[in-house]
Amino acid sequence: MHLTLIMNNTELQIYFHHDLSLQQINALYKASGDTGRSGPDDLRVGLTLYSGDTPTLISAARLVHYADGCLLRNLCTHPDYRGCGFASALLQQLLTNVLATDSLLSEDIAGLPLFTIPLPHLNAFYQRHGFSVTQEQGLSEDMQKVIRQSRRRHKEAVLMKNSQHSVSRLRAL
Repeated sequence: MHLTLIMNNTELQIYFHHDLSLQQINALYKASGDTGRSGPDDLRVGLTLYSGDTPTLISAARLVHYADGCLLRNLCTHPDYRGCGFASALLQQLLTNVLATDSLLSEDIAGLPLFTIPLPHLNAFYQRHGFSVTQEQGLSEDMQKVIRQSRRRHKEAVLMKNSQHSVSRLRAL
């Protein structure tokens, strides 16, 4: 996916990537003040800005596979590019081009839903993108553990599920 945006009379070339390295995504998390870190088994996606010959990762997220679904974690945007809609653009690309495109998917998790546990102030953002608060009963112990850990840091955190898309087939990116 390629976007061309005009900001401050400057044309920006932005590309969607589904093959980010650990180093790239973790450097963005660090620059953004995000405490999350990606692991080698995570699916890593992002938007990269090309200005001249220098690529800059401006927004990224990771997906973690569990028995009951994929968990979207640490969607963030570099501080210099916040408020421009890049997180929304990345999430939309994730939902339409990764989760719904056979060329990027695999059968090992066919039919699993997409979940997230956003910071409480981001609930409305995820609701605008088709997520809603969902029940936690019946989820795997691994997923329950992540929810408990999230609530230790943010007592009001809720589990949300995307009601518009499910992960039909997904492979490591």
